[in-house]
Amino acid sequence: MEKESHTISPYLVFFLLNSSMIGVGILNFQRELINHGGYSSWISVILAGITIHLLVWIIYRMLSTDPLNSDLISLNKACFGRIVGNLINGSVVLYFFMGAFTVFRGFVEIVQVWLFTSMSLYPVSVVFLVVIYYTISGGFRTVTGMSFWGIVLPYVVVIPLLFFVIKYLHPRNLLPLHVNSVEDILLSIKTMALQFSGIEVILIIYPLVQTPKKSYKWAQWAVLSTTSIYLVLTLLAFMFFSQGQMKHIIWPTVTLLKIIEIPLIQRLEYIVISIWFLKILATISIFLWAACRGVKTTVNIKHRTSLLIFLAGFLALQLLFFKDRSGISELSKFNSNVGFYFNYVYIPILFVIVLLRSKFMSKKIE
Repeated sequence: MEKESHTISPYLVFFLLNSSMIGVGILNFQRELINHGGYSSWISVILAGITIHLLVWIIYRMLSTDPLNSDLISLNKACFGRIVGNLINGSVVLYFFMGAFTVFRGFVEIVQVWLFTSMSLYPVSVVFLVVIYYTISGGFRTVTGMSFWGIVLPYVVVIPLLFFVIKYLHPRNLLPLHVNSVEDILLSIKTMALQFSGIEVILIIYPLVQTPKKSYKWAQWAVLSTTSIYLVLTLLAFMFFSQGQMKHIIWPTVTLLKIIEIPLIQRLEYIVISIWFLKILATISIFLWAACRGVKTTVNIKHRTSLLIFLAGFLALQLLFFKDRSGISELSKFNSNVGFYFNYVYIPILFVIVLLRSKFMSKKIE
């Protein structure tokens, strides 16, 4: 059992999951979304959100079968044995680490392109890593607090700004409502579902929630609010840009904000990206904390030790392998595909195994 001083209230799961599901991808997901369904692919945002609601139900149903409120690491050991379970846990740790690095590298690129075009990215990266270390080393509650402010402050500032865009919108861009085939719909849903990667952190934080079953409704509210945010940004981008324009815009959300003019502020996107740093910091901290938690539970290495190793890995990967846009794009696609199979294949399979194991154990006791 976890100490009560290390746990959080159920409602804070809303902020943790919201932060984990919305990262750097929200700045350019619209461009990827139109590749299959065109401007009718906003429907796929809703359908993908429905599948995530179902996935949350599966995760909570699976975790609630264990009276000890175990996490994913413990379930893997219980279901697959110590050796195979630890191998799978190692893959889980690597998955969360690569998820954190993907968000980190993507945001560093945005900072370099939009804010400091002539500056080397390494000083920015080092400062970023120091802040990440300070946040995660403070413990799970510090990470949760960062998630709270990473949701409240950026949204309070950014969302009202979007109302300035309304007068420039062209609703006719959404017409005619046409989908080429069922395959296009499924591919669009898959593309959108990748943006929700992060919901799986429930599998790690579950034991650290006070009365975790009460957090279920907050997890579902987090999915609903995230789906709503993605849907609004999708519709705004589709109604503002034509399909031809969208194919040549790398970050539609940031570009959308460039048209807003406020007295005394010439480059509003500078302020938005700077504030969005809190949101990205929360996302990275959650993923990296989950990786450190997995290492501690699996091989009993202290959080700060594994954290330093992971942060050093960030610098090494950035220096050696992911220096340009093409490398970052390939990394993002690979990590997104892994996340899709993790959520839609591995978790359902583990769910079935856990239920069968639970029924077998109950019959054995009888």
